[in-house]
Amino acid sequence: EKYKAEYFTCDDGRKRIPRAQVNDDYCDCQDSSDEPGTSACAGKVGARFYCVNFGYRSLYIPASKVGDGICDCCDGSDEVNNAHGITCENRCDEVGKQYREEQARLNEQRGEGIKIRQ
Repeated sequence: EKYKAEYFTCDDGRKRIPRAQVNDDYCDCQDSSDEPGTSACAGKVGARFYCVNFGYRSLYIPASKVGDGICDCCDGSDEVNNAHGITCENRCDEVGKQYREEQARLNEQRGEGIKIRQ
């Protein structure tokens, strides 16, 4: 994986930095690719934050949403050490369970629809 190598190459290919500079809260790459887990590049267009959301599904959110006092990641990782004093509990297991139940219900409906068409 690109984040585990000794050196990290920015997604735009313009710069190569030591792995220690990835997610160090300083935006080294012009394309913001070295800071997927911080809000360091929030002022840059297209900067994103990576929510691991273990138990549900991973996703990227705009870096500008990190530390804004609103829990956008179900694991709360976007609000760790925010200036608003907000603490987000990890709701990924609950959210993931609801999502899986809804998907099972939709799959059942699709199956019933297919039977009707036959």
